[in-house]
Amino acid sequence: MGGLEAFLEILGLVFVGYTLRKVGVFSKDTPSHLNAYVVYLAMPALVFTAMLRAPIQGLLQHLKLVVISMLLSVMCALIGFAVARKMARDRRDAMAVALASGLGNTGFLGYPVCLSTFGEPGLEAAVFYDFGTTLSVIAAYLMLSSRRENPLKMSLRFPPAHAAVAGMCWAALGLHLPDTIRSTLQLLGRSVVPVIMVSLGASLRWDLPKSVISVIPTVWVVKLCASPVVAATIAPSGLDGKVAVLEAAMPPALMNLVLAELLGLRPHVTAALVFSTTVISLATVPTVIYLVSGGGGA
Repeated sequence: MGGLEAFLEILGLVFVGYTLRKVGVFSKDTPSHLNAYVVYLAMPALVFTAMLRAPIQGLLQHLKLVVISMLLSVMCALIGFAVARKMARDRRDAMAVALASGLGNTGFLGYPVCLSTFGEPGLEAAVFYDFGTTLSVIAAYLMLSSRRENPLKMSLRFPPAHAAVAGMCWAALGLHLPDTIRSTLQLLGRSVVPVIMVSLGASLRWDLPKSVISVIPTVWVVKLCASPVVAATIAPSGLDGKVAVLEAAMPPALMNLVLAELLGLRPHVTAALVFSTTVISLATVPTVIYLVSGGGGA
């Protein structure tokens, strides 16, 4: 699947979710139910199998990518929050901007874009960059939830964190996972992205207040422009560096919508941030591809 097809799939399923809500098939509570499915079943399955696919040797070889991914997430989140806090009336909206600025769609979009741009070696590097994003999502939840409640207690409500630990331990011990269980977990994991896309569409609102509309461009600038520029200054030379820059240019991760639900933010604000930035990235990502590949394209 090429990069353009991945973008079109996202927009298509978002439209499906939006339409189903408008015609009354989905209620206002449907996005919460869909997000709960992702958090408690599909996402743990995805994370667990992802840990099994990350061999220790490859992780050590691409460790810089993991570190850059996490470092960039923190830097861009802080920049996004600092800018949005001055404009947003609601602190929750500034927090949504921070998460959307820091956590990119480095898996569903990043994989096909890196594969079509750099081939199989690019895909391998993208997998480890995305590993850093997965760890950043888990860390963001645990850190932000600790402001509201005991972090250990809150972590029990976020099974992906436990799935990550279990997956790493399982891989380190070299244990065998029966084929039936593995295939079932992979099937569940593959449902994460389409379910979140439909949930995002069902969460979209066009009657946003001006105070929210004013902070949306912050994510466009930080995630689509500043992020790849910063990545270019800290990334290593060679293929890993090019992949880091390209992954840094991806629009916000769909998991932002799930985090918004869990952290008590306003999901419709996060939906607007993710959707609008993804649409704009249809123009910015090809530009970054051209720059990092010396004129090649996806």
